[in-house]
Amino acid sequence: MQLSINREQYAALVDLLYLADWMLHAHEIEETPETAPYRAIIRSILAHAREMQAQELVDRIEGEPVPSRVVEDRMQPIIEAYDGRTMWDELSFALGRRDAERSLGRDALQEMPANQRVEALLKHEESWENEFHQHGLERIVVADPELSLPSDRPP
Repeated sequence: MQLSINREQYAALVDLLYLADWMLHAHEIEETPETAPYRAIIRSILAHAREMQAQELVDRIEGEPVPSRVVEDRMQPIIEAYDGRTMWDELSFALGRRDAERSLGRDALQEMPANQRVEALLKHEESWENEFHQHGLERIVVADPELSLPSDRPP
């Protein structure tokens, strides 16, 4: 396959590759056997920066092409926005599942027809979404008397 793209499209492709690599390796910097083929494709495309007159988009670490700080800085707001939305979604989902299991029972929830289970889970998840939308984390408290938290009061 031959792919013909201009400099601007190459820059957008480098941005997309940065985001893809970030998704794969945000929590594991090292390549894994599962992600190695993706990193190989990324390196292959980044190796064309000079040809695309886009050298500022690529640095080299130990001889390997990597996205430059220019790309990192440009993509960081996108990553931060994604992380922010994802955090609230994941928290609402986890707490909604917990509450559905507490109110209906784990076994009963699992035995429900799929549409009823989804409806029950969404009901609990939506209540947490509303809570976080209105109050953020302000009203969230960990109810563990043995948990030692620093006091906001001066000694």
